[in-house]
Amino acid sequence: MHQFEIQPANRSSTSPIKPEEKVAAANRDRILLTRIFALLICLIAIVNILPSYLFWHRWSQQIAPPTLPGWVYWQVFVAGLCLTYAVFLVQIADWTALMSVSIMSLILAMGYGLITVSLILGGANSPAARWLALDGPTLDRGTTWCAAMLCTATLISYLGGRESSRWKRSQQLLEKVSPSRAS
Repeated sequence: MHQFEIQPANRSSTSPIKPEEKVAAANRDRILLTRIFALLICLIAIVNILPSYLFWHRWSQQIAPPTLPGWVYWQVFVAGLCLTYAVFLVQIADWTALMSVSIMSLILAMGYGLITVSLILGGANSPAARWLALDGPTLDRGTTWCAAMLCTATLISYLGGRESSRWKRSQQLLEKVSPSRAS
């Protein structure tokens, strides 16, 4: 019987892929994935700033505008936080940075979850509605927005944490096999 060995198309059958090349390719792929993850966090920052910008634009065209509601400041803060962590992730593309971004996303999810529950249970009389200055139709849209952002932040936290854990585990296994090739 003949044994057939499958080789990549760009390699000759006489030169097998070296473990160092496999590790380097895997690290390049993970760094690319981390940068794509940072791009997604930038998109979330843009999505967070958009309602604030639209409200501020209408607000600034009024002759005697009232004070800006608290939710505008909250949205700008969250967008700035997301942009900061996205830049951090691009600059330091490793499993520890990805884990810290996942933890930040989990904390944001917790905040959105608390606000969502407060708005659902308390309505316009809830502490969150008073703190964010939500009333009438803004209250309904705010509740829906917070629930959607809760789901998004939870998903980002899960995916980032899972990839970070896998990356860490592969580095630990690589260190066990060959300490000189781990970095």
